[in-house]
Amino acid sequence: MGLIFTAYFRKGYTQPVRKAVMEALGFWLETVSGHVNWGQNPKTHKWRRFQPEMHLALSQWLVTHSSGAAWSSYFHGGDKNLDASAIFFRAYARADWNPDKKDLDHVTLGLPLTWYADHAGSFPEFCRALCAILRPISGYGGIGFAPANGDMLATRFESAQYLLAQRFPGIEMDEPITHSQYIGDDIKGVNWLTVLGEALVERFGGQDKLAADLPPAATLLPYAGGVIVQSGPRPQLGDTAAGRMPTDYVAVNAVLKPLRAQDTAPFHHYGPDTFTRAAALAWLARFD
Repeated sequence: MGLIFTAYFRKGYTQPVRKAVMEALGFWLETVSGHVNWGQNPKTHKWRRFQPEMHLALSQWLVTHSSGAAWSSYFHGGDKNLDASAIFFRAYARADWNPDKKDLDHVTLGLPLTWYADHAGSFPEFCRALCAILRPISGYGGIGFAPANGDMLATRFESAQYLLAQRFPGIEMDEPITHSQYIGDDIKGVNWLTVLGEALVERFGGQDKLAADLPPAATLLPYAGGVIVQSGPRPQLGDTAAGRMPTDYVAVNAVLKPLRAQDTAPFHHYGPDTFTRAAALAWLARFD
């Protein structure tokens, strides 16, 4: 479990967007300097012990990488190459020939839950800086699961994820590969931080209307290209076993619900206590 941030955008096959993603990676690497242990070779997808020069090598590789080929980038701070770690960075971009323009590219990353108890700054400001770099269509940030590094390992923990997410509705269930196929120009939903690109702000009616309609606990964090809606002063988990919802998230959801995507695929693969499509749709509407 940790603090996660995910941003969605298009045209990751172009050099300007690739450059922005590499700038975001550099910002994250600087933030977590000394805590990254593994990086994945973008050509072979094999894990290697992290070396600082990997960032420059990846940036240079992307300059010559064909726009007709997808690409991905993975780094994390686990002791072993397949360990889950709250310190992670993942980027995925589709090829230019992808026929479904609704599908999005994404960056998702994480920091330990208590990172800012021991380091300067704040998570909302960290995410605002990332948004200024990436100029996303939409995104979100809050408390979420550290991803497993390997499909088999991820599948093993799906039931545990499901049960925790059902009890604590403030946890962000984040499956960007799935979400990127369905949210398009909408938002996935609301969490502690909800990113609205300028098109979404305009669709809502403008930043002034947004500020007027949001509940008192919410604040706006503008950046060049959009705004982050911060639901409250700190993240909330809620606890359905105690009848508690994350009230700040519920209040912001009431305002932003018209912007929310209406469809999804299952979040999980199979088995009892997992996010089937029906369960995933119910989870997306949990704050209604």
